[in-house]
Parts: sequence; structure tokens; C-alpha cells
Amino acid sequence: MQLAGAPFDSTVWWGLLAVEAATLGWAVRAAPWVALYRSGLVNLFAGASVAAWLIWSLTTPADAGFAWHLSGMVSLTLIFGLPLALVGGALALLALHGAGWNDWPGWVPTYMVAVLLPALFAQWVLIAARAWLPRHFVVYVFVNAFLAGGVSALLVALGSVGLLWVGTDVGWARLDATYIRYLPLMFFPEAMFNGLIMVVLVAYKPQWVRSFSDADYLAGK
Repeated sequence: MQLAGAPFDSTVWWGLLAVEAATLGWAVRAAPWVALYRSGLVNLFAGASVAAWLIWSLTTPADAGFAWHLSGMVSLTLIFGLPLALVGGALALLALHGAGWNDWPGWVPTYMVAVLLPALFAQWVLIAARAWLPRHFVVYVFVNAFLAGGVSALLVALGSVGLLWVGTDVGWARLDATYIRYLPLMFFPEAMFNGLIMVVLVAYKPQWVRSFSDADYLAGK
């Protein structure tokens, strides 16, 4: 999801920036940089950030200052953990804006809805699934990847609509006519996208996935 920054009220924009600065500061400090380097997955992290940039550049323009695209933030969170997912998403957005795909003020609302919101949701689903559901391969793929991916697309869309409604002069009638009624269509593509990514990775490269363990999800099942 890409949001242009120009329409946003300055108070809302600065409030979002303050939240994001605090969150990114925490992510940079909490990210397991040493473990990432020792595991030899630095190139994987860099490649995933570049892949996110490329995927996010394939946008479908919509009305009222936003464009939709596949996200993959759920997969980034499952693979690298929340702190690195937030950093990787921020880097991908910087590259996207640097390439001229959006105005620089738009980085702030876009990061909030396209990076922070789905990453936090994916982390919450992972914690909830581990606490309340059996640790099984099917549960991991269906709940943490497929279902979480689809619901995250709806949350991103609803968050974008909410920000545009509260922080800009775009009216609810315009949002409803051009966007809200099409929200259900966003569930399945994002669900399939994240589900397929995680099925392939946990089947062939489980050592790349920080949130997955053969001992937890496969042994004895």
C-alpha cells in the first residue's frame, strides 16, 4: 500500500513520524545483527529487502492518493523476526521512494500501514498460535502464513482508509465508492502469496526461517 504524503494534515503526519521513529529505533537496537552475520544470512536479508522493493514497485493505482500492491510483510516477519522485518521494510520503502515511486512525505503514512501494522499483526498471530494451537506444520503454514497474510491485507487496507479519512480531506463517500467495497478482493492474493512463500521455505530451507523449528512443528507429528 502506497500513500501520498501531500494530503495529510501536518499534526497527523508528525504524530505518525514520532511513533515510527521510536519503533524503528527499537527495531535497530533489538535486531539480532550478530546472529544474522554468524548464520551467514546477511545476503538473504539484503535479498529479501530488495525483493520487497521490487514487489512493492508493482502497484495498482487507486483513487484518493493511494496505490495497492502485494506486501509480503507477514513472510518477512516469520523469516527474520519482528525487528529485522521492520528494518527491512523501512529499507525497501526508502529504495522505493528514492526511485521516485512516491513523494518523500508519503514514506511516513506508508510505513505505518504497509510495514508496521502487518508486521505487528504477524508477530501477534505467531505468539497467539503458539499459545493456543498445536505446533504442527499445517497450523504454521495455514494460520501464520496464509490466514495471517490475508487478514493483514485487510488490516492494511482498513488502516489506509482510516488514515485518509482522519488525516486528510478525503471524504468517506469517496473512499466508499472507490475503495472500501473492493476490500474483500485483497484477502486471497496476499494470503496465497505469503502461504506459498512459507511453504517453499519451511519445506526446503527451514534453517532460513527464524520462527520455524523442525523439532517443534515436524518431530513426532
